[in-house]
Amino acid sequence: MHRSAGRRAEAKGCYDEALNLYHSEAAAPTLDVANAVRPMAILKADLGERQEALALWQEARELYATVDIAEGVEEADRWIERLT
Repeated sequence: MHRSAGRRAEAKGCYDEALNLYHSEAAAPTLDVANAVRPMAILKADLGERQEALALWQEARELYATVDIAEGVEEADRWIERLT
């Protein structure tokens, strides 16, 4: 919501918090982690932080592939192509 409203700093804080929580919990559901990585990857790309965005999209792609979410894999592939 913050990102779409142009409040990138607030969005980044929320995404950082979510990612820290998911990455610290070994039992976090893979799809939930992927869905938390995705908006941060979009935000990083919007901010021009290409390397960070690329790394996040690669992580998201791997996670989506693990749980057979073809749409997530395809979206990640498109972003990875754009960022490389």
